[in-house]
Amino acid sequence: MAATKLIPYTVQVHPPRKTSEDDLWDLRDFQQYDTTYQSRLSDLNNQDQVTNVNSFIELFCEFCRQYESDLEDLGETFERMSNKTLAVSSEWKSSELIVEGNLFLGNYGVKRNLTNRQSGERREGERDFDDAEEKPLYFLLYIPPESTTTRYLLLERSRRYGIKEPFHVTLRKWVWDNYSNDINVKMDPVKTEDIFPKMREADRTSRLRLEKDGSPDQLHSDFDSVFDQEEMKQAIEFRPEGGDDMNLIVDELEAWHNESETAFETIDGVSYNNVKVTIEKNNSDETISLTKGETELRKNIDLSDIAEEGDIPALSEISSRAHGFLTTVTGGRTGTSSLFR
Repeated sequence: MAATKLIPYTVQVHPPRKTSEDDLWDLRDFQQYDTTYQSRLSDLNNQDQVTNVNSFIELFCEFCRQYESDLEDLGETFERMSNKTLAVSSEWKSSELIVEGNLFLGNYGVKRNLTNRQSGERREGERDFDDAEEKPLYFLLYIPPESTTTRYLLLERSRRYGIKEPFHVTLRKWVWDNYSNDINVKMDPVKTEDIFPKMREADRTSRLRLEKDGSPDQLHSDFDSVFDQEEMKQAIEFRPEGGDDMNLIVDELEAWHNESETAFETIDGVSYNNVKVTIEKNNSDETISLTKGETELRKNIDLSDIAEEGDIPALSEISSRAHGFLTTVTGGRTGTSSLFR
């Protein structure tokens, strides 16, 4: 079944190492801040200076314009992303309150032969090591009129393809190189405390995980000479056999949770750092923290009515669903609609 998910984040801008509410930049008015260091950055890095931007959305649009034609090879800067590239589709659009479109997440480093299944023609080595196969992933930046310091960003995650880290590091680096290295762009996932309705709506419960401090030498002293790391975490996991449902009785779990705010911090005299339940819906899994009483807010989207597994759905289809989800993220009507209708 074709499916994907949207994950929301808050976006804020602040000076380095200053993250209090009073330090957050007013994202509607950048002109009030001193960014005179920009010119020296531009000279040193041979970068084109971004000037005359009055707000974060204007700065973000400049980012999109550059990466329509430019490609960020993340492996040149970040070893853990050694085979990834990032770019922006030229189809992106903007309005007074939103910017939306597709990001391109590329993967390279694999050589492939291509064969046309109709003609049988085989082109050996057609995809070289430097060729990046690009996956389009949707994004939506929203400006809530009532907030001066926070913007909302929806990012698509499709199966094993996640765009958050490649996008975040590229945006931060671009801001430092092209606008000012005296600010940080911060992105945090939006969380929700409505965990039990999510469990009731799930197709199945697939895992219970209990995490606490511990080390292997607690099991056997010989492990002390095997592992040099002293501080470790240990976990106990329970899964149903054969991928079945754990048949979670949500009412019982909720009653236990409501007994105390610390109900899952100590169980039968044992202290745990985190107790988590993993649920599945529409072939997409989500892990909920019972200890923290929260989970990251996300939207699982069933695309089976418009696309087959592996297909790339029309941008307008994901966009229309994203704007409906945006009202859940913000907690009220946004007055926005898809720019791709």
